Amino acid sequence: MWDRLERRASWWNSLFRFTVDEFFFKLVPHLYLPTDFKVEGHSCEATLAVLMLLARLSAPRSLCPDLEIIFKQHKTRLSRFIRAAEEHLFQTFAYTTSFDTRRVRANLPWWAHQVGKKYGADEPSLFRVWGFLDGTFRHVARPSAE
Repeated sequence: MWDRLERRASWWNSLFRFTVDEFFFKLVPHLYLPTDFKVEGHSCEATLAVLMLLARLSAPRSLCPDLEIIFKQHKTRLSRFIRAAEEHLFQTFAYTTSFDTRRVRANLPWWAHQVGKKYGADEPSLFRVWGFLDGTFRHVARPSAE
């Protein structure tokens, strides 16, 4: 698939915050990637699948049309390869990630009160619904009826 991509510095620099050398020489050796990901009869270089994942996670990029244009692949193939890269990275590094629920729970009343104040709840202390938003304008992960 690499031959289908435009391999210009301007393309790379507009898509990522790291250089080609940083990706291939500083990051990839530590990811324990297989040569290829094989999904439902299709094959993709693992490094390319990781790049697809990183491009997908850098909001606001959707599968269609953003990543289809960039990687010149149909959204179903993109989705499969991104999922394969995500599963590999999670299975490889899940033991290193954690979410500190104690700190979030300890500060939950404060967070709820602040959100309630900002959005004009009549009684901010009773405002119990809150969430973390990424702040993007485009709906990146919205299901469709296609």
